[in-house]
Amino acid sequence: MCLVAVKYFPQMSSWVGIKNRDRSSKPLIRVRKSFRRGVERLYIWDDSTKYTEGINEFGVSILSAGFDAERDTVDGLAIRTALFEQTPELAAQKIFDLRVRGRTYIFTQEKAFVVHIEDDNGTPVNMVNMQLSPSDPHVFISTEGPMDEFERWKVAMKETKLSRNATELLDGMSVTDAENPQDNPLIIDTKRRSMRTIGQTMIIPSEMTMHYRAIWGDVRFRLDKLNSPSEKTFFEIVSNRRLINFGEQFEIADNDNLIEEKGEM
Repeated sequence: MCLVAVKYFPQMSSWVGIKNRDRSSKPLIRVRKSFRRGVERLYIWDDSTKYTEGINEFGVSILSAGFDAERDTVDGLAIRTALFEQTPELAAQKIFDLRVRGRTYIFTQEKAFVVHIEDDNGTPVNMVNMQLSPSDPHVFISTEGPMDEFERWKVAMKETKLSRNATELLDGMSVTDAENPQDNPLIIDTKRRSMRTIGQTMIIPSEMTMHYRAIWGDVRFRLDKLNSPSEKTFFEIVSNRRLINFGEQFEIADNDNLIEEKGEM
């Protein structure tokens, strides 16, 4: 039950996308950079399912929310393939052609598209590929039924509308005020087998950056493999005191520049 918010900020002259990824089991997330086919791609990689989302050297950014976690491997490969494309139009068409289920947001600094493909007994239906209006916020929750029936979506939409920049959008997607954890944009739920937010991914094409905040699970990455000044995309880890109170721990191995962030609850 993932949550995605995408919004254009005039003062930043850029679209910004944030995803809260929800799972019932603790993952191992790796942050990777690839140069296959001569294209620089920076992306999140789920170690168990090979699911992927990220940004490429052309600023093409992809975040997706599906209905079926069992498709993570197939859809992850499709998203990595779409990240070879040089324009959002071509990347959106690739997502459409490869039938990535759910709603996939493809955006750059200037443009944004959504590909919406629902699944009916294994057959893709209701396939839509359209450009988004920069005058409207766009929020999607991957669950059955109308979105406005879910308190979580209502809160996320309200906060997204109020946000004026990327920081405020991330803060809005991090709200945990509701008594029922499942009603919050950021799900912090310690019940066994409950759905919870494992991490937040934010992409800012105007800055060519992908940011990740670990909530539950492990994150592994090597800065010397990600943030060379000669490259075109950059990674930042996000944390703050509020989340540290939930039990984040950071381990930094200076000898090989490896950083591991563990979010234990």
